[in-house]
Amino acid sequence: MAGQATQLSQTRFALHLKNKVGMKHVLKALDCLNSTMLVVSGIAFAIMAIHIVADVCGRYLFKTPLPGTVEIVADYYMVTLVFLPLAYVQKRDKHFVAGIFTDHLPLRMLRRVTGVTDLAMAAVTALLTWAAVSAAIHATRSGEHVQMAEFLLPVWPGRWLVPLGIGAMCLYALTNGLRRLVPALGRELPPQIGSVR
Repeated sequence: MAGQATQLSQTRFALHLKNKVGMKHVLKALDCLNSTMLVVSGIAFAIMAIHIVADVCGRYLFKTPLPGTVEIVADYYMVTLVFLPLAYVQKRDKHFVAGIFTDHLPLRMLRRVTGVTDLAMAAVTALLTWAAVSAAIHATRSGEHVQMAEFLLPVWPGRWLVPLGIGAMCLYALTNGLRRLVPALGRELPPQIGSVR
């Protein structure tokens, strides 16, 4: 009987360790993707600023603006700036929080509520990712483009940035929710990193 109890506790410990190691690898991969998306977003911001300044200088100094600036800004730069940093915001728990109902909850209950909220966020963003992938596939198949005066500007590549950003946000919401509700999966997260306690 004692041997079975020891074997059972060793099995539980092995599963606990395996879960922690598996979660570490998932988080490391997510962090790598997140860092890459932030760098790409920062580079897009710098290029956008240079592009707009060049367009304004061309328009007012030489009377020849750069063709397609508005469309490139709207269909590439802004999509990059809005959607790629979403995972970072989710990772850091920096979304807007209406704490009127949760500010006075005990820490343990607040952690559970936040974990359930994270899982609900994961479910919603999974649906949004699926819809964005469908839209991106349709745009790619149809070769979506914008007619410019001088040329056609393909905009379908920018459509893939939307599911990438929302999908990464979904994965962070899922891992954060699981880590808050199932502490055996890794380091337990505080209820809201950004909240004041």
